[in-house]
Amino acid sequence: MKWVNRYTVSGSVLLAGYLAFSSPGEVAVSVDGEVRGLINKARATIQQRDFWKDQMSLVEAEYDELRDEPARKARMERELNSLLAEADRVIAQTDREVGIESGAAQRSADQYRDRAAAIEDAEMRQWLNQIRLERMRELRTIAVHVQSHL
Repeated sequence: MKWVNRYTVSGSVLLAGYLAFSSPGEVAVSVDGEVRGLINKARATIQQRDFWKDQMSLVEAEYDELRDEPARKARMERELNSLLAEADRVIAQTDREVGIESGAAQRSADQYRDRAAAIEDAEMRQWLNQIRLERMRELRTIAVHVQSHL
């Protein structure tokens, strides 16, 4: 029976150590200010102020990433457009060298496909941007709750 107590005590010490020094690695506070999850609630109880400092750092990091996302996406889009333009140039050059010429119907179909893709892309961007802005609003609310514990 003594070995059961030793293992129970050892396991409890390990769990307490884990909870005392671990981080959820993500924002674990809801927009209502509640800590989500049993493990995170235990962390908050054991770590106290350190838990809330870590949460504030995570909120700020996620907010900064979302804030900077449009510029990052624009930069990536410019690079992608440059690569696509170069690919189109190489394909057109190869077609000329081989003697392949696309007809008016094919060019027209390509233009319609490009316009349809642009419309779908714009709708998707708008939807994703709405999600991004909503999460930023949530993070500002969460930051207020977290700050109240510091």
